[in-house]
Amino acid sequence: MNKLRALILKFKSFRRIQKVVLLAFLLALAFTSVRIVHTATDMVYWHKHQDEPLNNWMTLHYVAHSYHIPPHVLYETLEMPDWPPDRRSLKELSQALDIPLETLKSKLQQAIVYARPPYPRPGPPQRHNRERSR
Repeated sequence: MNKLRALILKFKSFRRIQKVVLLAFLLALAFTSVRIVHTATDMVYWHKHQDEPLNNWMTLHYVAHSYHIPPHVLYETLEMPDWPPDRRSLKELSQALDIPLETLKSKLQQAIVYARPPYPRPGPPQRHNRERSR
């Protein structure tokens, strides 16, 4: 308790600029700590969710991230533009594209196989008719 009281008295004796610098340091420390925890939880999550079996609720970006392949490979397989990113689930995509869900999953699985070793890495996405905002 005496140490806390001494610390408070020390803080009160600080000049205004010292208090501002200390506050900025504490804010930077808090922000960095939150980002470290966020990064660590992401790492643990994606480590456990590698090569997950395709499920109806997944999006194309989730599948691409889980299988470590570029998302444009999956979009090209389904003959869809990769921009803007499509946030629909596989089930919604199968309904929108009028493809049975199992056929869609099969196409994606085949694309995943050919996008990974021992096959050559896929090239960059083909960008046609993409308007860039300026």
